[in-house]
Amino acid sequence: MLVAATLIAGAVAAPTASATADSHHVKDREATGVAIAADRAAKAGIDWQDCPADWNLAAPIQCGWVSVPMDYAKPYGKQIKLAVDRIGNTGTRSERQGALLYNPGGPGGSGLRFPARVTAKNPVWANTAKAYDFVGFDPRGVGKSAPISCADPQEFVKAPKADPVPAPRPTSVPSANSRASTQRAARSAAARCCRT
Repeated sequence: MLVAATLIAGAVAAPTASATADSHHVKDREATGVAIAADRAAKAGIDWQDCPADWNLAAPIQCGWVSVPMDYAKPYGKQIKLAVDRIGNTGTRSERQGALLYNPGGPGGSGLRFPARVTAKNPVWANTAKAYDFVGFDPRGVGKSAPISCADPQEFVKAPKADPVPAPRPTSVPSANSRASTQRAARSAAARCCRT
């Protein structure tokens, strides 16, 4: 199913948070990168197999991987793998119209359970399942797909060390300085993730 690989490679392009003067140039590079990634994914296809047991997706649902660039502006750079699953249409060949790709939205939503709507015989989806293969995926950083690893996770838990002789206050309420420091660290880590 080359269509699924192409759709997923193109659907998961994440826009950058760049607001600089060259943002149009970056967007052009990203658009070119999306086209290159979609073409590469279509040529490679997906090696559909039974899903790993720990994914809890029983046959006839099949699973596989699509490789996409870590950074669409650098399509020949580091590649990551996205987890995908599918189930074929339940109708006849003449009823089949194509593939229906489910984008879970987000942030943080998994789409791997989408084909289970067919195996669960959900009546809302019965007619649609006759015409379409159902394809789901976990976006980058979600579920079974490659984790987001642009910063050491320990950076998020670093905070100023407690004063050896703290002023009396409830221990369950962080100080304003501690909260501000944690927020600065989180913003800094997020900014590093958005740099290309």
